[in-house]
Amino acid sequence: MYYSSQAGKKYDLAVVLNRAGVRWFWSFDDIAYRAESRYVLRYSAFGQTAEEALKLYGTTIQESRNWQSVAEDFLGQVNGFHELIAAARDDSMIKHPQIFWDDIVKPLFEEAYEPPVDLDAISRIYALADWCHMQLHEFDNIDLPSVMLVTFYEWIPTVTAALLDMPNWFTFEEIEDWIMDSPFLGASRQDLLRVYRQE
Repeated sequence: MYYSSQAGKKYDLAVVLNRAGVRWFWSFDDIAYRAESRYVLRYSAFGQTAEEALKLYGTTIQESRNWQSVAEDFLGQVNGFHELIAAARDDSMIKHPQIFWDDIVKPLFEEAYEPPVDLDAISRIYALADWCHMQLHEFDNIDLPSVMLVTFYEWIPTVTAALLDMPNWFTFEEIEDWIMDSPFLGASRQDLLRVYRQE
């Protein structure tokens, strides 16, 4: 199965759903397909086909509350999250998503790749990032998809372990469409091409 972006590009749906932390299956109890978040069980939807369930799931997460509450939903179980929030220098760290990702999420992400690798933390962070990247409406005049591209996705290749792991989370088509043309990538562009064996 493939996922078509708003720009009409097709991505491998299995990769997209894995990164978003979404599972889907036939529910014998509900006699319908069910799509749900692996981490926030109230994020779920049903449909008579898998495509319908996934589409309704997308609508459900678009109706979510503010991004801070969603971040708590996804990252509340990540080791060190609450300690970083408690130690925040000021409220701006948890009020603006760019500062939040720079000062809270990135340190958790880097730590998760330290041996022993914390796959659950990595998965939760990617799921939150994907939720942010899918938002079509602004929060307090903040464009979350743009924040995610500049603050997180373009930064990932600078973390060596995460760079080497990127093919497990992103198709090359997504990387090519999202960040390969960014002027901020620098040497990371060649690193990405090597990792995806495109050079």
